[in-house]
Amino acid sequence: MAEKGELRKSLGAPRKEGEHAAAEDRMEDWYSEELAEFEEGEVVRGRVVQVRDTEVLVDVGYKSEGSIPIEEFHRSGSLPKVGDEIEVYLEAKEDNEGLIVLSKDKADKIKVWDAVSRAHEKGTPIEGRVVEVVKGGLAVDVGVKAFLPGSQVDLRPVKNLAAMLGQTIRAKVIKLNRRRGNVVLSRRAVLEEEREETSVESTGSCTSPTCRGGASAIRRKSSR
Repeated sequence: MAEKGELRKSLGAPRKEGEHAAAEDRMEDWYSEELAEFEEGEVVRGRVVQVRDTEVLVDVGYKSEGSIPIEEFHRSGSLPKVGDEIEVYLEAKEDNEGLIVLSKDKADKIKVWDAVSRAHEKGTPIEGRVVEVVKGGLAVDVGVKAFLPGSQVDLRPVKNLAAMLGQTIRAKVIKLNRRRGNVVLSRRAVLEEEREETSVESTGSCTSPTCRGGASAIRRKSSR
């Protein structure tokens, strides 16, 4: 009977502190493995779990939620709802208090820079709003501030650049330095393309040197 009593006592005994510590260590390792696929400086997807007066809590699958100041959402023009999935920038896996550090502003900036870079590589126009007259041209907001030289504003020189303020324009990215944050635009390039397309549609012919060269080759071939 004594043996059975001792057995019941051992089965019902609370876990030792060492066992609790080992369990916590295993949980910590699991969380670390979960976040190992994320790198600081990356844009990751997270789920909004709480919207407070001063901050938004976002779960990206780590042991603690990340906090984003509510002002970052006010600047973007819309507040998220609980359950929304959003993209955030992972600044640090832990701060001094052990919390994950996230940013909505930086995630938005990275997405804008990616879009501007793609437009530059492919030669496709982007839209922006003229916000300021600066030395030598105009400042255009395309998500980041870009420079539109006065010579690239229109097909002909524009004497009153201030008349462009507030206008939404389409322009091509002709120079880009992402590291320095420099973007140079050309509205003139877009207008030239549109003029060429209009000419082709109205006359059925192309006036560009490439087309003229092709037409000359065809005439030479037919005259042989």
